Amino acid sequence: FYMLVMNNDSSISVVDPILGVSGITQLYGMIMLKDRGEDWAMGHNEKYLYVSMPRSKMVAVVDLETFKVIKNIEAGDNPTRLAMQADGRYLWVGNNSKEADLTGVTVIDTQKFEVVKFIPTGPGHHELAFSEDSRTAYVTSSGSSQLIILDTQNLTKIKTIEVGERPIAVTFSKLSQAVYVASEEEGRISVIDAASHRVIKQIATAPGLIALRFAPGDRWGFAVNLKQDSVQVIDASDNSITHNFKVGKQPHQVSFTASYAYIRSLGASEMQLILLSQLDKMTSFDPQTVPLGNRPPNEYPYLAVADAISATGEWDT
Repeated sequence: FYMLVMNNDSSISVVDPILGVSGITQLYGMIMLKDRGEDWAMGHNEKYLYVSMPRSKMVAVVDLETFKVIKNIEAGDNPTRLAMQADGRYLWVGNNSKEADLTGVTVIDTQKFEVVKFIPTGPGHHELAFSEDSRTAYVTSSGSSQLIILDTQNLTKIKTIEVGERPIAVTFSKLSQAVYVASEEEGRISVIDAASHRVIKQIATAPGLIALRFAPGDRWGFAVNLKQDSVQVIDASDNSITHNFKVGKQPHQVSFTASYAYIRSLGASEMQLILLSQLDKMTSFDPQTVPLGNRPPNEYPYLAVADAISATGEWDT
């Protein structure tokens, strides 16, 4: 496999991760974009990579065999977050427009590389999740207090649910067959049954939630709190909080391998690792800490919404 690195100069570096005789990796090539990338998503068969470019109002389609951009798709105003349905049929684009009638989601057909529909939602930043069968999409808008549930077959709204002020993250658990929405302002997590589309539980945490994601297996949900410098773990089997970890200053992202959760913090040049196998064995243990660069991320001039930490092709450790 090759490693792709999104740069701040409208390019993506293609790196051969195998160490050369000098002990360093080799730059294999460069992918030139029309503008600076903000987020990216892999296609269903890993043949194409999609990159959002907010300033140019486009999404780039990159052929991963040739490492070249084959098309730039007009994707609405300020296209930011990208999310691919599990079945790979549609790519969903969050439009973080300042214009009320232009904020929402743009749906792109991944076979024709063209826009199918724009669906207005609420104002602010948009996060997306999908049901296991890809028939339902869940969209948040940080400037509202609602979760929008959409039918992906006919691209129409099914229901709107109140989930608290500034819903900042949404995720789906196959284990519980439920949708989880984190409210940044109120610090609560709404649990919504995927079949009935009803709120079945409200999990109280604290204001400052910034990310919510399930580890592989969909049992353990990690709720990252930027203001509290903490990560709380939710057990999807009963929707209870089982662990509360103190982590680095201003944590804002969580990524996973099969064995660990990796917590990245804006105010620390290190990251915390939480061993997933210990979650059902111990109620309290300390995360591991490893260095991550020379300066904390918040000292750099630009931070994209894309994950800063990504598992390699050998992600089972």
